[in-house]
Amino acid sequence: MNVVKFALPVLGIVFLVFGLFVSANYAFRLNSDRDWGERQILYDLGFIGLGLAFELVGLGLILVGNAVESENK
Repeated sequence: MNVVKFALPVLGIVFLVFGLFVSANYAFRLNSDRDWGERQILYDLGFIGLGLAFELVGLGLILVGNAVESENK
């Protein structure tokens, strides 16, 4: 149980940083060209959504890790 106490928040932070990186990367790419069609915009919006989903998973893992830690005290 001691491993879970530290692994969940660390894994949550990794997911959070990865999701932030993906979202920011595609958000800045979204405004780079004016001649893009609808397909490319939807592609970028899909990856922004995927990045946000990773961020939510990361936050959930951090919260679960904190709950496990406070339960064991």
